[in-house]
Amino acid sequence: MVYQFVGFSGSVLGGGVLNVVKAGQNVPLKWRLLDAAGRPVTNLTAASVAVTVANLACPAGASATALAAPAAGGGGGGGPALRNLGDGYYQYTWSTSKSYANTCKTMQLNLGEGTTRDALFRFTK
Repeated sequence: MVYQFVGFSGSVLGGGVLNVVKAGQNVPLKWRLLDAAGRPVTNLTAASVAVTVANLACPAGASATALAAPAAGGGGGGGPALRNLGDGYYQYTWSTSKSYANTCKTMQLNLGEGTTRDALFRFTK
């Protein structure tokens, strides 16, 4: 099945924007999925979701958007990585590595149908 990905929402921005986050921080990835008829997809499972990262040369002078730190108790920390928020909205908590400090990465979100949705990140200490 090919999904209509309605884009990242919340604090993570797609579209080539460089998101700035502290290395080791949990990052809530939020999005909405629709089927080919425009109906909300409500049966996505954690087994379908994969997040990978690829190295990215940090662009000089690129505009960057700092992410707000997640609220205490707001995902991660032992809770499920994928949450179904209803009506086709989902949140996946991506646990970043402290080893990403002072690097840039492309985060690739795969929802099990072979397409990736990318967001760019610059990691600070």
